[in-house]
Amino acid sequence: MTSSLKTFISIIIVNYNGKHFLKDCLTSVLHQDYLTFEVIVVDNASVDGSVEFIKNEFPTIRVIKSDKN
Repeated sequence: MTSSLKTFISIIIVNYNGKHFLKDCLTSVLHQDYLTFEVIVVDNASVDGSVEFIKNEFPTIRVIKSDKN
């Protein structure tokens, strides 16, 4: 195992009304080869149900909600 695989990283995704992209995007990110990582979605006041979708379908992903875009 290389040292880069031991480093903890954060994958940050910015979203605004992109619910229709989230399933493929987040599934892909979660299935990559890196071992120690977290995924954070920063949601810019989406009104399309993105936040609820992430919380229901991807409960391990951290969501930060912004009040405005």
